[in-house]
Amino acid sequence: MYNLTQLKIKVRRFILITYIIYNSFSYYNISNILRLKYLEILPSISMLTF
Repeated sequence: MYNLTQLKIKVRRFILITYIIYNSFSYYNISNILRLKYLEILPSISMLTF
Protein backbone atom coordinates (compact mmCIF):
# COMPACT_ATOMS: atom_id res chain seq x y z
CA MET A 1 0.00 0.00 0.00
CA TYR A 2 1.22 3.45 -0.90
CA ASN A 3 0.46 6.48 1.15
CA LEU A 4 -1.11 9.34 -0.74
CA THR A 5 1.99 11.53 -1.06
CA GLN A 6 4.05 8.74 -2.65
CA LEU A 7 1.24 8.06 -5.09
CA LYS A 8 0.98 11.74 -6.02
CA ILE A 9 4.73 11.90 -6.63
CA LYS A 10 4.58 8.83 -8.87
CA VAL A 11 1.63 10.23 -10.81
CA ARG A 12 3.35 13.59 -11.28
CA ARG A 13 6.52 11.90 -12.48
CA PHE A 14 4.54 9.77 -14.93
CA ILE A 15 2.70 12.83 -16.27
CA LEU A 16 5.96 14.74 -16.62
CA ILE A 17 7.66 11.90 -18.51
CA THR A 18 4.71 11.42 -20.85
CA TYR A 19 4.55 15.19 -21.42
CA ILE A 20 8.25 15.29 -22.35
CA ILE A 21 7.90 12.30 -24.68
CA TYR A 22 4.78 13.81 -26.20
CA ASN A 23 6.55 17.11 -26.90
CA SER A 24 9.66 15.43 -28.31
CA PHE A 25 7.57 14.08 -31.18
CA SER A 26 5.49 16.13 -33.53
CA TYR A 27 1.79 16.24 -32.72
CA TYR A 28 0.85 14.58 -36.01
CA ASN A 29 3.16 11.60 -35.56
CA ILE A 30 2.24 10.94 -31.96
CA SER A 31 -1.48 11.17 -32.67
CA ASN A 32 -1.14 8.63 -35.47
CA ILE A 33 0.89 6.30 -33.26
CA LEU A 34 -1.62 6.62 -30.44
CA ARG A 35 -4.52 6.01 -32.80
CA LEU A 36 -2.87 2.85 -34.14
CA LYS A 37 -2.06 1.64 -30.63
CA TYR A 38 -5.59 2.39 -29.50
CA LEU A 39 -7.04 0.42 -32.40
CA GLU A 40 -4.72 -2.49 -31.55
CA ILE A 41 -5.54 -2.42 -27.85
CA LEU A 42 -9.29 -1.80 -28.14
CA PRO A 43 -10.28 -5.32 -29.32
CA SER A 44 -8.35 -6.97 -26.50
CA ILE A 45 -9.91 -4.64 -23.92
CA SER A 46 -13.41 -5.30 -25.25
CA MET A 47 -12.75 -9.05 -25.17
CA LEU A 48 -11.60 -8.81 -21.56
CA THR A 49 -14.45 -6.65 -20.35
CA PHE A 50 -17.36 -8.22 -22.24
